[in-house]
Amino acid sequence: MFGIRKKLMSKAEEALGVDLDGDGQCGGVEGMSRDEMIQTAFTDALAEGVESAVVTAMRAGGFSGNSRVRIPWPEELGGSIEQAVQRFLPDYYDRFVATLNEAAEKASETAREVLLAAIRGLDLSTAVDLIRSPNPQACTDYFRSTSWAPLYDGMRGIVEEALHACNVTALWDDVMDAYARLPSAVKSMAGLPETLCTDIGDYSTNKAVHGLLVYVGDKEVGIRENPMGAVSSFVQQVFNPDFFA
Repeated sequence: MFGIRKKLMSKAEEALGVDLDGDGQCGGVEGMSRDEMIQTAFTDALAEGVESAVVTAMRAGGFSGNSRVRIPWPEELGGSIEQAVQRFLPDYYDRFVATLNEAAEKASETAREVLLAAIRGLDLSTAVDLIRSPNPQACTDYFRSTSWAPLYDGMRGIVEEALHACNVTALWDDVMDAYARLPSAVKSMAGLPETLCTDIGDYSTNKAVHGLLVYVGDKEVGIRENPMGAVSSFVQQVFNPDFFA
């Protein structure tokens, strides 16, 4: 696992041109302006959060092993339909849910470049506002508002490829067809909608983006609570509450 983290960290350093692991490759504080320190600290902190999130999400069980990000059976088909599938097609149900989560894990690595590009595009004013925000996940929320679409676009292809490879997409289409053939009276008696429009690729990808950003947010909270635990000396200084005192 250390080897994976080191490799991803090195790629982030190469892309951003900053020292993320504290090895001094990008110089020290001496000679830097206050604005340069803030910009570097912000970049370092977000890059560290991104790398931590990607490494955690892409490992086996990164989604399925965490109840906060685990991708469940689609909510639109919950209740009696989900219970029926669990009862009469248990193998399919288990394989379906497992594949949703495995697909998200496989797609997570693609998020790194999207988020690093977003970091590079931030200006100093935005960086200061986000660092000083009382919201412990201000940076992550910024990603949610600005980077969801490119994250979705980057991850969807891999998610769908994984779903197709395990035949989940075809089986899901069979479920949708069977539902469509149910008499309207049966659906009405069961309190079910007349039609369903669940796009399983869209559903899975949105859940994958959500889960990845949960991990980014967790890391951001950790850095804010304990900046001295960050790998970058710039983060340790600038994220310290005394820096802006």
